[in-house]
Amino acid sequence: MRNLFALITVSLLILNSCKKDKSVPPTPPGNPNNEITAMVSVGGTPDSAFKAVGNSTGFNKRIDSVRRDTIISVQGSVGTHGTYSRRAIQLTLINMTTPGTYVFRADAGPRQQAFCDYTIGDVFFSPIFLFYSTRGVNQPGTVTIESISPTNIRGSYTANCSNYVLIKNGKFQGEF
Repeated sequence: MRNLFALITVSLLILNSCKKDKSVPPTPPGNPNNEITAMVSVGGTPDSAFKAVGNSTGFNKRIDSVRRDTIISVQGSVGTHGTYSRRAIQLTLINMTTPGTYVFRADAGPRQQAFCDYTIGDVFFSPIFLFYSTRGVNQPGTVTIESISPTNIRGSYTANCSNYVLIKNGKFQGEF
């Protein structure tokens, strides 16, 4: 009886150790072709390099259901989530569907608008979330769409966000 109990115990241990791993798979690397880069100065500090690639980027294009506007969003983030090291750049382009150079502007009147937002931290309503934007800034900068198709976009940008964050030599390329 004792041998039977030992055999059953060993068998159960072996079967239990052979269970499949049901842990969450690792985050996919994202599209390696997606990239947003820039040189950024915050509050007069020396320029620092910003480079987001793959799953640290988002390239989206959608049609607004009410106004029928084409809205393109290009975003990238670097640093550790939930900390002050987190930095993000987001470009929003409204009705800019052809190559050309456009001034960042968020006026309520024109149908063609663009703006750039820069954030430090990523926990909203906390002491480690700071938001800067080209909205309402004189000489906010420009965005140049070098090429655009139904599936991808490539361009460059410079931005003055809230007269506090200066973004130079910005480049982006990615697939929607």
